[in-house]
Amino acid sequence: MECMEGRQIRWVHVSKKRMIFEMWRHTMKMEKAFVYSVKNVLEKSMFKEGFEQIKHTYRDLNYTD
Repeated sequence: MECMEGRQIRWVHVSKKRMIFEMWRHTMKMEKAFVYSVKNVLEKSMFKEGFEQIKHTYRDLNYTD
């Protein structure tokens, strides 16, 4: 059993189709993670910008009063 598990982990005796599929799957996981990280960064910056605009509007209203 250990021998079979070791072959699977070290990619010994894997068909070309299987290797292509595994690499494609790995690449898609990396792309998905990248897209989610970019989304999180943009979301945080948009929230920050929105809160700054609210703060400036509040400050302007206080000055005009």
